[in-house]
Amino acid sequence: MPSNPTVGRGALLFAALMFGLSIFLGVARRDWREAIFWLAISLFMACYGGLMLNVVPQIHRLLLIVGLLAGGVAFWMALQASFGF
Repeated sequence: MPSNPTVGRGALLFAALMFGLSIFLGVARRDWREAIFWLAISLFMACYGGLMLNVVPQIHRLLLIVGLLAGGVAFWMALQASFGF
């Protein structure tokens, strides 16, 4: 996988901002459902940023699996919020 440091750093910065938002929503507002949603998005973006930065080639598979799971959780929660399942 070709690395792209600019995209990787941007994804990690976005992940850090979304992690801060999830902590704020979870602790300050006690809105746990949205906190889990933003935490899943931040985990997905952190895995994507790690892959783009080509951090440690030995953990690429782990980053792919964790990122896929976190993206799936975020997608499912977005569907639930949109359609009210």
